[in-house]
Parts: sequence; C-alpha cells; structure tokens
Amino acid sequence: MIYSIYIFDRHCVCIYHAQWHRHAHGPSAIPQAATSSAPSTPPLSASSSSASRLQPPPQQPSSHRNSDVGAGPGSEPIGGGGAQANGGLAWEEEAKLVYGVIFSLKNICNKLRGSEGGFICYRTSTYKLHHHATPTGIHLVLLSDPSCAPLQSALKDIHAQCYVEHVARNPLARREGEIKNEGFKMAVNRIVRGLAAFESPA
Repeated sequence: MIYSIYIFDRHCVCIYHAQWHRHAHGPSAIPQAATSSAPSTPPLSASSSSASRLQPPPQQPSSHRNSDVGAGPGSEPIGGGGAQANGGLAWEEEAKLVYGVIFSLKNICNKLRGSEGGFICYRTSTYKLHHHATPTGIHLVLLSDPSCAPLQSALKDIHAQCYVEHVARNPLARREGEIKNEGFKMAVNRIVRGLAAFESPA
C-alpha cells in the first residue's frame, strides 16, 4: 500500500507532497529521526549509483502549500500552512523529518562505503521508505507499507515522465518552489495508482 510521496529540490525544499491511504498507517509510520543526529541504523539497501550531495534539512516556509493530486478512493486533501498531516504533526514538519532521515542515511552509507553514494530504501516495522536521487539534485521519496517491493523503477518513472516532461521541459513552469502544474499532479497520480502495491500490501 502506498502512503505518500515527497519531492525535494536541490535546495532541500519540499516542492511536492501528496498522500494516499493516510488513515492506513497513522503517526507511528512516519520517520521520527531528527536532522542533526544520525538515527539508529535500520535495515537498508545501499545503492551503487552516485547521488548528489545532500545538505542539512532546511526550514520549510510556513506559507508553502501543496494540494492533493486528485479526488478518489484512498486519497485525502493535503493541508498547507499549519495543517495537520500526521495525527497532529504539520506536514511541513513531517517533510523535514523525512529529509532528515535520507540525509542521515546517506551520510551513514558514505561512511560505511568510504565513498560518495546513496541508498535505495529502508524498512521499519510500520513503513518502508523508497528513495531515488537524480544527478540534478532532485530527491524523490515514496512511503509504503513495510511489505511493499522496491519502488525504484516507479520513482524513476515519476521523475522522467512527470517532473522532466511537465516541469523541467515546460517553459511556463517555475523551476523553483512548489509544483502547481496540474498535468504533473495528474501524471503522478496516474503512475502511483497504477502500481500493483497501491491498494493493498504486496
């Protein structure tokens, strides 16, 4: 089951966030590791591909808003500003926690490997985090139930078919800040809902 998606730009700012099946996992499924100290090492799969250097998680602007990718079963609207996204946790704070986790795990992987690199995913008892970093510094994250198979190919498709086509190659789209392109939102929704693991655990 797919819970939510986060996309961060090269400035470490969350530029897109959408969620599905939020009720299915609750507060305990969101990473609670902070930004400055590394979390206890969870099981993870190291990636052999190099990724751009991550920076410490930034402060998300309080006025930043994202809306849901479309109405339908299993989707819920995303609040902006101080909206509560996770049992009392504002989604901006949740985004910072998510980025803090991938920042810490990348540093752990680099120290263990002795070279610059990245990780593909890691799993806890309540959720699985799937990560894909592009050479241009875009970081895509999907949260799913822990039994879900790796979603690296889906993240690559979202970047190539959604971000590149509707944002990077769109002369009318903003290159910085929140993604408001409706075509992008619909394309992401289509890919995520088309996954075999979308509705129920794999």
